Amino acid sequence: MLRLRPAAAALCLALLAAPDAWAQGVCGGARVRWIGGLPAAAFDRGPSEHGPPTLDEPAGVDRVLWDALVFDAYDHPDANRDTPDNMSGLPLEERRTVVVDEGVLRGGRLHFCLQSADDSRTGARLAAYDDPAWWRQQIRRWTGHGWSGEIVVRACTGEPPFDWVHVREGEAGEFDTSDADTVAVAHITRYRDAHGAGVQLARAEIVFNPDRAPDLDEDDFEKVLAHELGHVLGLWHVPPASGFIMARHVGDLMWSEEERRLANLAYQVGSNVQYPGLVRGASEPVPALPFYGAVLLGMLLLRAVSSTIRRGRPPPVANR
Repeated sequence: MLRLRPAAAALCLALLAAPDAWAQGVCGGARVRWIGGLPAAAFDRGPSEHGPPTLDEPAGVDRVLWDALVFDAYDHPDANRDTPDNMSGLPLEERRTVVVDEGVLRGGRLHFCLQSADDSRTGARLAAYDDPAWWRQQIRRWTGHGWSGEIVVRACTGEPPFDWVHVREGEAGEFDTSDADTVAVAHITRYRDAHGAGVQLARAEIVFNPDRAPDLDEDDFEKVLAHELGHVLGLWHVPPASGFIMARHVGDLMWSEEERRLANLAYQVGSNVQYPGLVRGASEPVPALPFYGAVLLGMLLLRAVSSTIRRGRPPPVANR
């Protein structure tokens, strides 16, 4: 009859009572069911880049709004290789988040130049926004993070320096007849970090149409400015019916708690994470009992072999 000593029995009981999380750590993690299917290129990137998305999907996420706001699925639902934007030209399942890195915001590396009142009518309207408090409020709303950069008021000419956003009125001919209804645009330059940290904001401009901006009342001007800032921070257009600030047309738009929640969630996912950015069922554990059973069986076999070897040895001979 095989007998276990008290210490061995206690160890077996401890293994059987151990939490699943402990077994997951030993066995290598949990099963993950991917929202939207596993991206084909999910494992084609080096370890220095973000791997496949791993953030659990919170309850109540509207996937249509999420795909539009974070992956440009409203303006460009399909791949369009002729689109100059380096992400909209990709199939949806290959697109990645382009939110500004948290370190850029908290590290004070993002700065804004507001055109002065002496330079344009838009510059005169921007005088109401030369207080960093408004920009901190908007950046906190979009990202959930603080911002500690610089605001300057002067002529914002030439290409913006690295890590700067110029806010100005468009020059003659900058908005052609096809842009007659456009109130403002955001021109954004991004780059891929050489160290594999993802897609980063290089510089940007928020440019107001000189023929349309004067027609805006103060409330709509603020919404347009917040909308274009959302683009700079890595967000895209959403369907007009949403009523979000990131919808294409001003009017009845309002700052929505749902929009804030989705934008903040994008920043929790982080930069350069491939679509869909969320997973469902990430807490589904690898079954732990087979692991525990294997450990227990191994201990029993080792004990049986040890006992058999001891029984086969000749009795010891006393020294005289």
